Amino acid sequence: MYRPPTSRSNRSFYLVAMSAGLLLALSMYTACYPVGVSIQTKTRVNMHGGVGVGNRMHGLRTQQRFNTPPPRHSARGSGFMPRRSPSHTDLDMSDFEVHRRTYKLFATQNPDGEVDLRAKAVSFEVDEAEKVGVDLSAELEHHGEMRKGQIAKNGFRYIILKNPVPAGRFEAHLQMHVGSIEEAEDEQGVAHIVEHVTFLGSDKRSILFGTGSESNAYTDFHHTVYHINCPLVSQGTVALPPNTKLLPLALDALREIAFEAKMLTSRIEKERLAVLSELSMMTNMEYRMTTQEICELHAETILPKRFPIGDEATIRKVHPDKVRAFYKRFYHSDRADLFIVGDVDLDETESLIKQVFEPVPPSPTYLARQAMKIGALAGLKDYNETLEKSSRF
Repeated sequence: MYRPPTSRSNRSFYLVAMSAGLLLALSMYTACYPVGVSIQTKTRVNMHGGVGVGNRMHGLRTQQRFNTPPPRHSARGSGFMPRRSPSHTDLDMSDFEVHRRTYKLFATQNPDGEVDLRAKAVSFEVDEAEKVGVDLSAELEHHGEMRKGQIAKNGFRYIILKNPVPAGRFEAHLQMHVGSIEEAEDEQGVAHIVEHVTFLGSDKRSILFGTGSESNAYTDFHHTVYHINCPLVSQGTVALPPNTKLLPLALDALREIAFEAKMLTSRIEKERLAVLSELSMMTNMEYRMTTQEICELHAETILPKRFPIGDEATIRKVHPDKVRAFYKRFYHSDRADLFIVGDVDLDETESLIKQVFEPVPPSPTYLARQAMKIGALAGLKDYNETLEKSSRF
């Protein structure tokens, strides 16, 4: 029969013995099962002027999870760690394993004790595809309910996918092929400011308020995306009568955002403050860890010097004319892709897209490329071929 210790000395000895036993058990467990670190990262910059907290941050939207893998004999997962794969082998205590959604990185320690995150990088998705015999070079089969096209006049591209679920709704994404990597050294953060100014400065977007629609925008390294989730018809608001078709209004709003933004100085100054507010909320451990990871993985590229949130000093002093010049330089119809998915009619939607976006004037670069194509078809000498011949000895 167990009897608790009575005297103070006996109680002290009992506590010391219990502590030693726990430490011994913990050391034996960690010796058998190495500590695992799981990090999942999704790069995304939100817009709206609002600020995300916790794992939802502007600049880099991250999810970082730390945990210890369960014992081998356990039939239950840890809740956070991905299921063990054949390559998830035991490592020495001096090693640790980093799991990402796209890449599996093996970080090893060199003799000096420094961790080299770039020791080895293997594409996890490619490996998994090869295991099941998927040919990644093959083209995807054409979807029967999808239609894609391009407006010849200005190069505007679109893809429509009919999807009846949920019924009576659609989602439109306008993707501009311009992101933070397009910024010059004295423009860091301008792409993000332009996203704010164009999106929040749209008058036509405000017409959709109260209709059950949702709209948002974000900037990343390579793209700026504006998206609207909307019912097909209005139920009736102050600005719109019942049964008003909302797809034409949504497309009008996207056209204004991308190609007809006013870029007022007052709006630029207002969004400058909003971006600075976002930046001030990102000085936390999660953001610093994620940026460091990107710096290690992409050290040879410009990405570590062009984070979408921008540079604070540049954001504070950049002139409104430089913001307008950036918008004018990159926001053209041939740099845009429109994606519409929802309970829509393909013919009607395609006709509406052409009606809304065909009047957008083409960019000079698009006209120049078209002229070169026409010249090549007419039998004119190709410029690159002529240059190659003239450079031969």
